[in-house]
Amino acid sequence: MSGKHVAQLRHRLRQAGFSPLPLVGKRPVVEGWQNRVDVTAHEIDQWERTHPAAGNTGILTKFAPALDIDIFNEEAVRAIEEHVHDHYDERGYVLPRIGKPPKRAFPFRTDEPFQKILVNVTAPGGGEEKIEFLADGQQVVCFGEHPDTHQPYRWHGGEPGEIVRADLPYIHECEARQLVNEIAQILVDRFGYRLKPSVASGNGGDAGPTIGWVPDLIDHGELAAFAMKMLVAGMQDGALVNFLRDGVRRLEGVDEERRRRRLDEIPGVVSSARRKLSPNSAGSLFVIARSGGSTQPRR
Repeated sequence: MSGKHVAQLRHRLRQAGFSPLPLVGKRPVVEGWQNRVDVTAHEIDQWERTHPAAGNTGILTKFAPALDIDIFNEEAVRAIEEHVHDHYDERGYVLPRIGKPPKRAFPFRTDEPFQKILVNVTAPGGGEEKIEFLADGQQVVCFGEHPDTHQPYRWHGGEPGEIVRADLPYIHECEARQLVNEIAQILVDRFGYRLKPSVASGNGGDAGPTIGWVPDLIDHGELAAFAMKMLVAGMQDGALVNFLRDGVRRLEGVDEERRRRRLDEIPGVVSSARRKLSPNSAGSLFVIARSGGSTQPRR
């Protein structure tokens, strides 16, 4: 791709409401890139001279957070993509981006920036994979050549620049958290994945703290704190009970008597957390019985 064409593409991104960045592979090359929200047309023109090797282009995810599905099971990724389409097609353009198949990324928009959300998972065969929302302090690659496949990044249903930021689905932090949670539950329920505690990693040019997602569920204190966080994020009581039970059941190396006690106490933990959030409520808890499938409500 010629430098002139790359500059035109970056100008188009800027005019569409995005904050473009020059990249070498997946790495931003401009100083202080995490804060370059208001890139000027002059700066874009200068990048061709100051960073001639930066043939790839990304966008800041501060106001265009990107759901990054770093999963290698193609069937699972297709199920996740279907879930995203089912929930967001009526709210804007859902634009899957493919760099290294079958992995996907989906840009959203927000006017209320939040920090990165991350879930680490273990695949049935033992590989470490993850789901994350790249957000404030990160970026996502949009155009150019993937450094591993040496093939162009591809979009389906349109691409940023052609689609303006205002036409992407809007997402709040709490909803982004719940979406990541729902995706994790799809992986656990349908594809045999296991949840892991989150650690900082990713291809977004990390700059800032990662928000941990899955605690040590066998520890009562961490379990209670996590239940509170999930209710604050908007998760329904019954779905949370089933999600926590799935997580505890799939933990490895845990004394079975301790596992049983945690499983038995989960409804009470969730009910107690709900009462603390709604002190005037009766604290009732509707527990959805396990039936082998996901209990997440569909919008």
